[in-house]
Amino acid sequence: MAAANPEQDPSDALSEGVAVTFSALALRSQAEATLRALAPAPGLEKPGSVASAQALHELRVHQIELEMQNEELQRSQAELYAANRRYFDLYDLAPVGYFTLNEAGLILQTNLTASNLLGLSRSALVNQPFSRVVFRDDMDIYYLMGKALLNSGQAQTAELRMVKPDGTQLWAQVVGNVAQEADGTQQLRLTLSDISERKAHELEREHYRVDLEEKVKRRTQQFLDLYDQAPCGYHSLSRDGVIVRANKTELALLGYTQEQYVGQRLADFMTPESAHVFHVLFPRLLDTGSARNIELEFFCKDGSVRPFSIDSDVATGSSGEALLSHHTMVDISERRRDAQRLELALMGADLGLWDLQIPSGELHLSDRACAMLGQPEGGIGTQLSDLDALVHPDDASMRRAAIRATNNGDVPYHRVEYRLRHADGHWVWVRSHGRVVARDEHSAPLRAVGTLQDISQEKHLRMEGADLLLRIEALIQGFGKVLDAPPQPVSPSSAIGAREQQVIQLIAAGCTSAEIGEHLGISTSTAATHRRNLMRKLDLHSSAELTRYAIAHKLITD
Repeated sequence: MAAANPEQDPSDALSEGVAVTFSALALRSQAEATLRALAPAPGLEKPGSVASAQALHELRVHQIELEMQNEELQRSQAELYAANRRYFDLYDLAPVGYFTLNEAGLILQTNLTASNLLGLSRSALVNQPFSRVVFRDDMDIYYLMGKALLNSGQAQTAELRMVKPDGTQLWAQVVGNVAQEADGTQQLRLTLSDISERKAHELEREHYRVDLEEKVKRRTQQFLDLYDQAPCGYHSLSRDGVIVRANKTELALLGYTQEQYVGQRLADFMTPESAHVFHVLFPRLLDTGSARNIELEFFCKDGSVRPFSIDSDVATGSSGEALLSHHTMVDISERRRDAQRLELALMGADLGLWDLQIPSGELHLSDRACAMLGQPEGGIGTQLSDLDALVHPDDASMRRAAIRATNNGDVPYHRVEYRLRHADGHWVWVRSHGRVVARDEHSAPLRAVGTLQDISQEKHLRMEGADLLLRIEALIQGFGKVLDAPPQPVSPSSAIGAREQQVIQLIAAGCTSAEIGEHLGISTSTAATHRRNLMRKLDLHSSAELTRYAIAHKLITD
């Protein structure tokens, strides 16, 4: 019988004794039951005495008990072997490395996986400090992890670089726990997982991230350079028209600093007329999303006024609401000066401008072109058909042919003279020069521009010159002739119409074609045409002969 443990609690000893007694009784009961089930051994049916029979019975029961205990022992050994195999599978062949360390950090035990990961045999690892296989730059992380484990007793995790015998490294995730031993000492139990591949991917992603950030930084700087150094002004406005950002070009154009300009209302820098236009158009911009070629005038820091052409677009949120509006400002001061110079040059040359969008027929006429016909700016209309309606019927076909030849590319430009009806009702002679300035990919005309010149005075002088030439010719031909010589035979006056008789009378009175036209309410060219037709009809060659004809036929008195 084993000696009693003096430090053992008596109640514990009693419990153990009861358990042993109960186990022995159970074993004997099972042996008794087994013996009863067996057939009596040959020669033992009639024992010699009761004592010998009892002894034989006890021997047989004891034999069965021993056999049962042997079977139990064999089963326990089999289970122990299976448990050992499971332990080997779970510990040595685990997918992670296991280390058991004492409080000083010495390796007490390790599994096969850890040995393979580090390239060292278990015998080379046991009783060695774990720090031996930790990369020196990660030593602080390892020591801090061990200190936290021992102080808190809570699980700790760290990522360390481990060093192999050949000097190569592997990244490992180390998870540590603290175990309390029976003798009161603490052991550190570490699991080690190879995360080298993950770290390689992280490093690759980190390199990619750094490279991407650098590219974004460079692109952002390029954008900012383009934004600030652009040849035009840029600014952004809030929904209430406050400047939230402006580039350096715009600040330089207006002469303001960032502090003086940004944060103010844009309209406060405009002339009153432009501010009114802005207040009308800005709400529309927020609704429509864009606006183009809006011309506004701004006060510069030095007090001067500078005109700008502004294009605008609205940035919207995910639900479509307007967030900011972005605007470009182009200084059109030089363009306006050029336009003024051109206007002065055209005015000096007495020229009007026309600009035709051929596909749509949209026509723009300058102020001078409208004034030639006694019309205010825009009074003629905005379509080519509005101008066509003012063309003299006798000149319409000639004008259309000249324009058609230019549009078809038959001639590089056209030069045509025709009459247009003045607002007062009389006809104005004009000379039109024009050319096609834009064609599509199929050479179809898109836009034509040209000039109009009032040549009424030129036409008047030309016709007066023709009349004067006729009178000079008449004087030369009639020089030396006797004034009372009998008249040449001519056609009877009955063949002359009333209008022709009026023309003859005015010619005989010494009137020019312009004066005849004024008296009869016809144009100078029409009067000249009547004059030539009369000369041919009456076979006369001078004004003197026509005068004698008028006297002879009593169309006038001498």
